Amino acid sequence: MVAFGFLLGPASMFFLRNRDPFDSFHGILGLIVLGLFSWTGWSGRALARGNPDAREIHRIAAASSVAAGMLAAVAGFILLP
Repeated sequence: MVAFGFLLGPASMFFLRNRDPFDSFHGILGLIVLGLFSWTGWSGRALARGNPDAREIHRIAAASSVAAGMLAAVAGFILLP
């Protein structure tokens, strides 16, 4: 869902609102959120493959992903019509 939103958000800004795709704080946070969720997935994959060192990284990445996602959601309120 994060990747889906990341693809549709910039398209909406460009085609429906006639603005630059990453011309808002919400857009920049979207980049950060995508990176953090990707990092969470990558570390989760390492954890699933039996790497116990990935547990701490996965925990930090997941918490950061959720926090950044919540901040991006609130930052997106200003973009509502």
